[in-house]
Amino acid sequence: MEINEICQSLPIIKTQKVEWSDNRNGILSHPKYSDEVLNWINQFGTLNIADKEYIDNIEQIKQKNVSELTRDETLTRLTAIIRGERFCEGILAKAIESGKLEELCVHLHKITSAEPFKTRILLSDLLKNNGIKPEDVVMIRHVLSREHCKQCYQNGFIKEYTQIQGKNKTMLKNSKYWMVFIGTTGTNAKLYCVYKFKGFSPVSEHKMPTGFPCPEMYSEDANLYELEETDLFSDLKDGLIIDWGTSTQSWYQSATKNKPIVSIHNNNKIPFKGYENAIYSFDELQEIVNDMGMGAYEEHYNALSKVKGVYLIVDTTDGKQYVGSAYGDNGILGRWAIYANSHHGGNKKMIELLKKHPERYKSFRFTILKIFSDGAKDIEVIDSEKLYKQKLGTIEHGLNDN
Repeated sequence: MEINEICQSLPIIKTQKVEWSDNRNGILSHPKYSDEVLNWINQFGTLNIADKEYIDNIEQIKQKNVSELTRDETLTRLTAIIRGERFCEGILAKAIESGKLEELCVHLHKITSAEPFKTRILLSDLLKNNGIKPEDVVMIRHVLSREHCKQCYQNGFIKEYTQIQGKNKTMLKNSKYWMVFIGTTGTNAKLYCVYKFKGFSPVSEHKMPTGFPCPEMYSEDANLYELEETDLFSDLKDGLIIDWGTSTQSWYQSATKNKPIVSIHNNNKIPFKGYENAIYSFDELQEIVNDMGMGAYEEHYNALSKVKGVYLIVDTTDGKQYVGSAYGDNGILGRWAIYANSHHGGNKKMIELLKKHPERYKSFRFTILKIFSDGAKDIEVIDSEKLYKQKLGTIEHGLNDN
């Protein structure tokens, strides 16, 4: 179920009076919540929509009116109320009686029903497709309207600027990677760099690098977080643009948050030199599929998605060949994506080969024998596939079983 649908299923708790137990025999009184409220608390937990970083996030939105909250910020407020009840009985009762809980529930329903479903690619998808867990990454958005940030950006000290942060930033301390963005127009932000977090220590003036333009920052009561620059997504620096959303006051957030990719421009594009020159190792094919048309192989992704065709797979270990055809959705790439994910594409002889030699797929090489326009009839592609099987003898001497 999509997150907006999940939020829609959470009931609205109407404003009501909450009874309290009597203070007897030395036992402090406590709120007596109705079954409706208790069921609502239980449902909030089972829907798995609580904000795990609410302690950090609530501080960044405490000045906002409810009407200004995004969906995720509304869930942060609701989580804070529910979790706060554990430590101070009556917080939830106050929210119910004041109408604050009803206001938050109504607002959550309003913004999740008003937001139409869109096909989109999220930053978390890009991370996962490159083997990085979103929960290991914290996103940071700097804005050049802040004078210190602007000076550091202009003088090449964004890393050092990022390293100086408050002492009670739990999310920063628990994140393996820091993905730093620079705010651009509106709520958009462009990728600056991905750093690996190595540890932290108190800020002190003797740690200030030569030429740092804002020396007063090294006199703050803060931590110096040690960051190591990585090559992760370095080819997308300044080219990966995400929509931070309306919660721009929340300048650092978990990468599990839904941040849509607005545009992406790879600085190291590999040009597509024609179908007759298309030759890919298994690793290259997997990169094309995983980059979803946004990485170095963007031109290849787009070209292979547009045509039907007959293709050849060669096991470079022993030279055996397989002839196949692609005439379904997304053309040749759509068929090859199945190999990238399953390693065998569902082909009988390949399955048998990989049972004996599980790593053999790494030796597969993919090429194209003939292409057809998207308007070609499927039977034309199938007939051509049969002809190439006969020409190359891939049934008798190769990996085709029929």
